[in-house]
Amino acid sequence: MLGAAEAGALNKRPPSIGPVGNKQPCGAGVEEMVEAVVENPATIGGEMNPKLWTVNQVAELLNLSPGTIYHFLSEQKLPCVRISGRCVRFDPRQIEAWVAQRTEEPETK
Repeated sequence: MLGAAEAGALNKRPPSIGPVGNKQPCGAGVEEMVEAVVENPATIGGEMNPKLWTVNQVAELLNLSPGTIYHFLSEQKLPCVRISGRCVRFDPRQIEAWVAQRTEEPETK
């Protein structure tokens, strides 16, 4: 039979994994990478990249529900940066270009 100290030790998980039952959208270590990208955008081709947006930010910008954004993602209709299988972010420039591409001009009579 285990003592109280041994039983408590079995229920603890390493800090990198998190507490039992913690369902994070990003895997261990990926969240730190995402945070680094969001906090310190990298330069590509000499240009400073803006901070990446979340699903909720894109949904708010487009006046859509987050569920609709996820639906667009599942049908590959929206450009995204896939950090992991379930963790996505969006480049604001790509979203703005996507919106501009779908903007229709009114017909003149």
